[in-house]
Parts: sequence; C-alpha cells; structure tokens
Amino acid sequence: MTNRCISAANHCLYGITEAAILAAGYSPAIAFIHSGAPLSFVYDIADLFKFQLVTPIAFQTAKKAPSNPEREIRHTCRSVFREARVMQKLIPLIEEMLAAGGESKPTLSEGKNRRIPIEFDGVKSVSLMTEGG
Repeated sequence: MTNRCISAANHCLYGITEAAILAAGYSPAIAFIHSGAPLSFVYDIADLFKFQLVTPIAFQTAKKAPSNPEREIRHTCRSVFREARVMQKLIPLIEEMLAAGGESKPTLSEGKNRRIPIEFDGVKSVSLMTEGG
C-alpha cells in the first residue's frame, strides 16, 4: 500500500513538473542529476519538491488505507498543489536554475523569420517557420 501511494504521489508531481517545463519552453529530457531518460529534467526539478510536498501525502494516505489510494492521492495532490501554488513556483525556479550558469535565455533573431529544419531518422522532411520578435 505504501509503495503504491508513493508512486501515485510522485507521478502527480512529475505531471505538474513536466507541464511547467514544457510551458516554459524547455525540454523535459535535459539533465543535471538524472540522465538518460526522456524525463530527466522532470525528475531533477521534482526532487526539489518531492520530500516536502508529496511524500507526506503518500504516507498519510497509506495510513488511512483507502480502497482506491491512487484516486485519493490525485485529489489530495491537486488540492495541495493549488494551495501551495506549485505551478506558479515551478516556472520561476526552472528559469533560475537554468540561469545559474550566467547565460541569458536564448531568443530568436528579432524581426526575422527563421526556418528550423526538422530531421527524423536522418531524413530532412519538414521545416518550421518561426517569427522573431
């Protein structure tokens, strides 16, 4: 029961963390600590909140032994995430972490359209048109 609750709580945190990373325009695969996984950056960021935020939820839920622990975890996490304003804290935290090296956030060339070639399995197939500015 406890492991199920911990897994469910972690997945809730991973979900909101991945949403924040994507909303900020970054790849969930970039990594600092965790590496080699498609969600490495998600795990890096989520670890900053995990033990403070979702681990207590998991243990409190496991102690109650509900018939559907995953459902209870999801509802509790949703409420706690809203109360703690987790999404509003995640994006600035991500920006702060990535700026720690002193580099400014990359931007497209101002006032110019750019084509970004897309390559899939070694075949250039499409290009995206972007607008600068």
